Amino acid sequence: MGRKATGSFYTPHEFVRFLVRETLDPKIASLSPIDDPYPARLLTLRIVDPATGSGHFLVEACRYLGEAC
Repeated sequence: MGRKATGSFYTPHEFVRFLVRETLDPKIASLSPIDDPYPARLLTLRIVDPATGSGHFLVEACRYLGEAC
């Protein structure tokens, strides 16, 4: 069975990274601004991906937050 038949779709990594960056950057900036960093505040974030599938978005969000600390 192909992806379309099962409802599975592949999102390119570059696009996932872009979406994660655009979504999380404002939250990161408000919780831990560059001029007053407090990385522990990032632990208060809750991220939900109701259409998880392979988990590509969630894995990238974790990586991105790890890099932000």
